[in-house]
Formats: sequence, C-alpha cells, structure tokens
Amino acid sequence: MDDFELRDMLTPPLRYQAEALEALSVPVVNTNPPSGPALAMAYVPSQPWEELYESEEALQRGTIFRQLDLPFEGRRG
Repeated sequence: MDDFELRDMLTPPLRYQAEALEALSVPVVNTNPPSGPALAMAYVPSQPWEELYESEEALQRGTIFRQLDLPFEGRRG
C-alpha cells in the first residue's frame, strides 16, 4: 500500500495532519494505533461479602460493607 492509499483511509483530522506533514517534507507514518496491545490494565480486587450493614443503615452510610465505612479526615491546607 502506498502513502496515497493510506492517506485516503485516515479520518479527516488525521488526513489534514498528514497533508500538513507532507507539505513540510516530513515522512508520513501510519497514524492508526495498533489494534492488538492494551492501552491500560486495571486490577480491582473483589470485596468479600462479609460484615454487611442492613439496608437502611447502608443507605445512610453510603456503603453496604463495614470494611469500607471509614471516617472522613479531610483537612484544608
């Protein structure tokens, strides 16, 4: 595939960038990101279903898990 075909496949903003780079005599590279590698990986441990609040108390506290009900110690400055 030559550069002309590649430029036709780009979305308009990338196409304009490619044309601007060509005007500066800068070689155009493939600006489409690879589809294989992951951008980020998250690790989120599951919360064990232990020591639960009753429904009404959980609504008041904002959590059903006693282990996550921690005091707010926010300070200014």
